[in-house]
Amino acid sequence: MFLDIDVIMRQSTAMQNINTQAERQRTTLQNDAQRQENELRRADEELAGQRNTLSQDAFNQRRRQFEDRVANAQQQIQNRRRNLEQSYADAAGRVQQALTAAVEEVMNEHEYQFVLPNSVIFMARSSLDISGEVARRLNRRLPTASMSN
Repeated sequence: MFLDIDVIMRQSTAMQNINTQAERQRTTLQNDAQRQENELRRADEELAGQRNTLSQDAFNQRRRQFEDRVANAQQQIQNRRRNLEQSYADAAGRVQQALTAAVEEVMNEHEYQFVLPNSVIFMARSSLDISGEVARRLNRRLPTASMSN
C-alpha cells in the first residue's frame, strides 16, 4: 500500500482552511509593513527638511530617535512574521498528527503491514493507492483547523 501525502494535504479541508488564514494574515502583515514604511519615509523626509533649521545637537538627537523608531518598527514586523510562521507550523503539525492517525486507522482496519509514501515507489498498481481513503478519513477526523493569532 502507498499514499501521496501531497495530494492528501491538498485535499485536506483543514489544511485548506489554514492556508487561507495564513494568506490573509500575510497580506495584512505586508500591508501593515508597507504603511509603516511609508510613514517612516515621510518622517525621514521631514527630518531632512529640518536639518538646516535645527542645531547640530538637536538634529543628531532627532536622527537617533528616528533610527530607534526604524529599528523598533523592523523588530515588530520581524516578530509578527516569525509568530505567523510558527502559528502556521503548529497548525500544519496538528493536521500531520491527524493524518498519521487516519493512516493508522486504515492500516488497522484493513490489516496492512505497511504503508509507503509514493516517493519511494517506482511502479505500483493504482489499486494499492490509499490516498483517497486516507484523505476522506482525515477530513472526517479534522474538518477544520485554525491558526493561533
